[in-house]
Amino acid sequence: RRFRWYHVDYSLVFDGENRPVYAVVAFGDTTERHERELVQKARAERDALTGVLNRATFEDGCTRIIERSEVDHGHALIMADLDRFKTTNDRYGHVAGDRVIVESVACVVSSVRDDDLVGLVGGDEFMVCLRGISTRSLVETIAKRMCAAVSKAAGGEADYGPVSISLGIALYPQDGATYEELYRNADRA
Repeated sequence: RRFRWYHVDYSLVFDGENRPVYAVVAFGDTTERHERELVQKARAERDALTGVLNRATFEDGCTRIIERSEVDHGHALIMADLDRFKTTNDRYGHVAGDRVIVESVACVVSSVRDDDLVGLVGGDEFMVCLRGISTRSLVETIAKRMCAAVSKAAGGEADYGPVSISLGIALYPQDGATYEELYRNADRA
């Protein structure tokens, strides 16, 4: 019970008085091509390691959300940075570092709603855009849940040392009216 995709072409055949007489219709199953295009699109928009949005796609998504927002409709941008990640990478190697990033991002994703955006914006930095959030206290509650999830997943002391994240929060429109302003303010925070 899968959907199939078809491409349809048609041409009208006219008589000598320029009236349509009949049509020639050709169609073909393009499901495989469509699925390949979806995979290519996902590869272009997503980080290969974590599966979350890449930086460019995250920025575009946030910009669209902000531009389409009504004045009284708030959002929050949270910047998350893995604490002491360089030390983890240097001491335990890049495979362990990748595992820390993957597990940490998965914890963040599980801490937010499905329609919120999560993106990897740097080596150990990721961002969350909480849509339709009106109060700082609600954002702080979600931020605490993110921190607790990352810490719990590592079990306090994982094979590669303790894992924690530091967060900075910026609210729209209080802390900025554009993605760039919110990004700067979340980074400072």
